[in-house]
Amino acid sequence: MRNINSFPKEAKTQEVKDTILAGLFVLPFAAIHFGAQIIFPFLLSVSFCVLFDFGGQFLFSAKPKKFDLTSVLTGMIIAFSLPATSPKYFYIIAAAFATLVTKHPFGGYGNNIFNPAAGGLAFVTISFSEEFFDYSALQREIDSGVRVLGALREWHLPELDKFHVLIGNQLGSMGSTQILAIVVCLAYLCYKKAISGRIVWPFLLTCSAIALAFPRAGGCRLESLFYELFSGMLLFSAVFMFTDPVTAPELPISRVLYGVLSGVLVMLFRYFGRFEEGVVFVVLIVNSLAKGIDAIAKKYRRRKKRLKQVRH
Repeated sequence: MRNINSFPKEAKTQEVKDTILAGLFVLPFAAIHFGAQIIFPFLLSVSFCVLFDFGGQFLFSAKPKKFDLTSVLTGMIIAFSLPATSPKYFYIIAAAFATLVTKHPFGGYGNNIFNPAAGGLAFVTISFSEEFFDYSALQREIDSGVRVLGALREWHLPELDKFHVLIGNQLGSMGSTQILAIVVCLAYLCYKKAISGRIVWPFLLTCSAIALAFPRAGGCRLESLFYELFSGMLLFSAVFMFTDPVTAPELPISRVLYGVLSGVLVMLFRYFGRFEEGVVFVVLIVNSLAKGIDAIAKKYRRRKKRLKQVRH
C-alpha cells in the first residue's frame, strides 16, 4: 500500500482541507434540525482529537511535535457519526481510542492500517451499544420520531415522508442524516478529486443492487432502495470514511473491488448484524484487507503481462 507521506505534500494537505471544508458544510444543516447546542459536542470532539493527537505524538514519536490537520477531520467524523444527544464522554472516549489506539501505535497518519474515526466509533458502539442507539432524547428535538433503520430492520416500510429523509428530519446521528448536504459534499469532493470515485460509485451501486434484489421496506424494491441509501451512515461513510487514501488500496482495480466488497459487507451487516448500523465495523474489516487486495491485483497484473509477452 502506498504511504501517504510519499504523496506531494501540497496535494495531501489540499485534499484534507477540501474534505474538512465539505464536512463543515454539513454542520449548519445539522444545527437546523438538532439545535445550536450541537456546536459544543462538535467542538469537543475536534478539540480532544487534536489534544490526543499531540499526546500520541509525544508517546509514540521521536519526531518534533506538530499540528496534524487530519486530527480535525477525525474529530469531525466522530461528531457527525454520534447522535446529537450523546453523552459528552462518548466524544472524548472515541477521540482517545481513535488517536491513541488506532492511529499513533502504527506510526501516525500515513502509516495507520485502520481509519482512526472508525476505530473510535467502533469502540464506543461496542462499549455503550444501548446508549449509542437510544434516540429517545432526539424525539424532542426534531419533528419526526421515525427510526428508518429500525423500521427496515423489522422489514417494514418506514412511515416517514421521503422529503423529510432527504432534509435530515429523521432519528439518527448528528451529521449522517443530512442527506442533501452530503450529496453536495460528494459532488464537491469528486470535482476536487479529493476522494476516489473508483471506491464511491462501486460501493453505492453494490448497495443499490442488493437493496433492489432483497427489499426490506415491505417488499417494495424502489422504496427499499431509497430508504437503504438515504438512512443511517451509508452515504456519509461512502464520502468520508471508505475513501480515506491511507487505508484504501492503491491500484485502480483494487479500489473498485474494495468498493464492491464494502457494499456487500455493509448490506450484510444491515440485514443480519447485531446492531442496526454496522458501517464502522465494515470500514475496519476492509481496511485490514486493503493491502491484500492490492497484492492480488498486482499478482494478476504481472501474470497477465507475462501471458501477453508469451503470446507475442
